[in-house]
Amino acid sequence: MSEYPEHEKMAEIREQSQICGEFLEWLTTDGGYHLAQQSDSGPWTVPALYSVPELLARFFEIDLGKIEVEKQQMLEDIRRLA
Repeated sequence: MSEYPEHEKMAEIREQSQICGEFLEWLTTDGGYHLAQQSDSGPWTVPALYSVPELLARFFEIDLGKIEVEKQQMLEDIRRLA
């Protein structure tokens, strides 16, 4: 197993994530669409609470908290080598 398993997982889905991300960015910018989600308090929709990167992470089951921890570990590893 890799020293940075969440980054490895992210690398495996990079191409799919890139395509999905480009589509979502097009929807919300050039396409003029807005992402929304069902309200907890009724039949209404409310603006989505997640950014495009957060939505992609949720869809592809990438833990952004773990990604940040691994990034910090990478930086520490690089500093130790310098």
